[in-house]
Amino acid sequence: MSVFEVSSGHFCFRYCHFRQGRLVSSHCKFYFILVFLFSGLGTPVYGVDIALVLRSESKAFEQVVNGLTDDLKGDLQFSEHVVDRGTDASDIQSLVDEVSPNVVVLVGNRSINAYIQYQQVNKGEDFPPAIVLAALYVDQLAVKIDNVTGIRYEIPAVTSAIHLRSLLKHDVKKIGVVYRAWMKDFIEENVQYCKREGFDLIGYEIGGKSKRYSSKIKKGIAHLIDEGVDALWVINDNALLNSESLVKGWIPGLKNINKPVIVSVKSIILSKFKFGSFAVVLDHYDLGVQGASIIAEIMDNNWSVEGREIELPLSVRKMVNLAIFKKKGIEFNVKKLSEMDEVIWD
Repeated sequence: MSVFEVSSGHFCFRYCHFRQGRLVSSHCKFYFILVFLFSGLGTPVYGVDIALVLRSESKAFEQVVNGLTDDLKGDLQFSEHVVDRGTDASDIQSLVDEVSPNVVVLVGNRSINAYIQYQQVNKGEDFPPAIVLAALYVDQLAVKIDNVTGIRYEIPAVTSAIHLRSLLKHDVKKIGVVYRAWMKDFIEENVQYCKREGFDLIGYEIGGKSKRYSSKIKKGIAHLIDEGVDALWVINDNALLNSESLVKGWIPGLKNINKPVIVSVKSIILSKFKFGSFAVVLDHYDLGVQGASIIAEIMDNNWSVEGREIELPLSVRKMVNLAIFKKKGIEFNVKKLSEMDEVIWD
């Protein structure tokens, strides 16, 4: 079954079919220049390069793709597909065979993991360049993918620290962070970034492979406060931010701590837990635009990613929870509130 729509140069089709005993659905969007002939009917311009976009179901990921496609409209055709937990190497193979993409855009960790499986099954083959967006700790994943580049999803501690320092009346020099051992390289890199801007990032490492970190989180917070930190930076680690870690670790550990707490996930600063008082989060649409600029450069370089490094995100949104600031007695410069993208009053 197919449904076709044509609207102002926007051509899309949706189809469903059964593959290996299960239903697979795909949604493809093709952007093209309308050529009006005698009938006035628009027809696509053939020979335009194609990008295969794989993403998970998420509004944030939709925004990334919107930024990507809006910026490259007319330069590329986009074949967009939503992956889920059941998507495997054979599904990716079918899409690659069908689309024959010049470039593959991987949005989110789930799409990356499926694409890694696809490349492992097809070792030794030549793969089109791949761009990785909106995926946690992409540096560690990129080494498993041939012919890849991308943009980090994590916002450096120094970026958040600079924005926080501009808002507060008192200086911010020492920033504390609790992290798991496997993230040591990431933390050490952030230590160097912070030093360049006059910040001292102090880490508390949690070792072991335990799935329960509540007591270790509380111990880490206490240690960092004893070290005299001016603020705490909470990194985006699912194991340290699950419900149990929040309820039994972060919230009781921070109960009597009157320090700003920096987070990088919007839902945390808006949640009922109310322990994140300052957030610097990615602008997902602009992340897509940044990804589009990378693709444009790759196109100009004959579809080569050779010599490219993983980039840092360029565009962020700043949020402050004044209700927590006031409750904790954290003094801030009222005039600087105009520089915030979002202010939470209660």
